[in-house]
Amino acid sequence: MLDAHLVQETEFQEPGARGRPAIGLILDTDAWHYLAIRLHRGDMTMTLRDLSSRIIVEDTQPLPDESMQPLLTSLVEQVDAFLFATSTNWSA
Repeated sequence: MLDAHLVQETEFQEPGARGRPAIGLILDTDAWHYLAIRLHRGDMTMTLRDLSSRIIVEDTQPLPDESMQPLLTSLVEQVDAFLFATSTNWSA
């Protein structure tokens, strides 16, 4: 888990404790992100969050009329566009 950057080591010393300090593990919230998608009537909200659920980027887009294109196709295209836009913003 350390190599995958899911957790970080942290030292903590209990009051009155002797010897080598204990090494604790905490969640590495900056290394990994997840995408949350909320579908509403007529639009969708995509939110990129870190592992502590802090919002990194959020965007709301209208959903197209189903007669124009299947919903799944539209969702895939909008998620791809969102991820491409956010990845190019991090690279800059």
